Amino acid sequence: MNELFTNPRLFLALLLGVLLTFSTPTIYAQCSYNAAESTTVNGSCSPTCSSQTTAGSNGVGSGAYRFYSGTWTTGTWYQFDLSNGPGNLNCAQAAFANSSSGVISGWVNILTTNGYLQAPSGSAYVLVETGRSGNWNGTSAQLTYQAAQPANPVWSSPTTSACVGTAYAYTVGAVSQATSYNWTLTSNSGNVTSNMSSSTTSPTQNITFGLSSGTTGTVAVSISATNNGTCTSSVVATGTITVTKTPTATIGYTGSPWCASLTSESPTTLTGTGAYTTGVTWTTTPSTGLTINSSGVINPSTSTSTVTGSTYTVNYNIAAAGGCSAVLATASVTVVAMPTAYTIGGGGGGCSGLLGNSITLSNSQTGVNYQLNNTSTGLVGSTQGGTTGSGLSFPGATSGTFNIIGKTALGGCSVTTAGTVTSTVITPTVINTAPASITSGSVIMNGTD
Repeated sequence: MNELFTNPRLFLALLLGVLLTFSTPTIYAQCSYNAAESTTVNGSCSPTCSSQTTAGSNGVGSGAYRFYSGTWTTGTWYQFDLSNGPGNLNCAQAAFANSSSGVISGWVNILTTNGYLQAPSGSAYVLVETGRSGNWNGTSAQLTYQAAQPANPVWSSPTTSACVGTAYAYTVGAVSQATSYNWTLTSNSGNVTSNMSSSTTSPTQNITFGLSSGTTGTVAVSISATNNGTCTSSVVATGTITVTKTPTATIGYTGSPWCASLTSESPTTLTGTGAYTTGVTWTTTPSTGLTINSSGVINPSTSTSTVTGSTYTVNYNIAAAGGCSAVLATASVTVVAMPTAYTIGGGGGGCSGLLGNSITLSNSQTGVNYQLNNTSTGLVGSTQGGTTGSGLSFPGATSGTFNIIGKTALGGCSVTTAGTVTSTVITPTVINTAPASITSGSVIMNGTD
């Protein structure tokens, strides 16, 4: 003891030892920034998902865990340290001192760039120490951390109808604190298929639906948000989708080209799949000229046509429905005008020799073939092709009553001249008799004409 007072060096060393010996602090845990302070000494901080939904007012986010030392000693230095944690754990406060008594606390942040707690479940150790200049005396407590619960997703997809084979973007929009999204199909009518992924990092997914049978089906798409696969949103956003198969259709007419003498031609073929008879309109191309009703029945007699044929496209239009585009089925038809009945002339009677009489037609039409017709015995001779604006002549008519038949080259639409002409041909008769006598220088012939 005497040496303590007589040896200044020893006295100084002992004094410094006393001054540098600090009391061991006590650690208390607070499991989130806004939670009440815990009285558990050196206890484990084990928060739930739902306790980590409120961001801290100091800007560190809802993933900040508070560990504090209790009442501290003025002038004492404290530090907070963290060990055995993943890389996204960090201490917001390091060593510091305070000049007055109170509570000193350190924040353990488990954050990502969006400011929310996004770490899987795990544990680390928080160390609170007192002292300074490398002479620290501390106590540690284990931190069991938990990811924050994501906000509730809200279904915001623009469509509730889907056409088979078409990709649609379904979404709940970005959800705070979510790292992934879980997708499930519920309330399936039993025939809906899809290429949907069960988990994505994006709140939006392009989904293509199909049907294993039938032409329609319904299914519900349910989406929940998850934080690191540990905490899941308390609400699942759901949207009901009606899936529709694109209809098909085939139409057809028989007998075309049609003569304009006809008054009604109905479609002979109308088949399809799906809702091919719903939302249907009949139109033509060109849009005018062909008379057609709402059932696809055509009236050639009131349609615009020529003797060479007028061709139209009949359009069977199925309106867009159920997310599927409009469907078009077509058929081509042709209407041929009836030839004009021109005036017949010629014929006559008398002695016309062996050539017969000539019968004429006052005009003709291009695309129409004409032939002389004996009303008793039928067609005579060969046909002559008409030329619009030019008449025709049929020579060599024998005795009889005649008309002229005009028939279109396309469709065989025929017309007969309204009138007839009569041809009378007298063939001369020559009678030769033997002379009763022949006198030199004269010939006597008897006969009749």
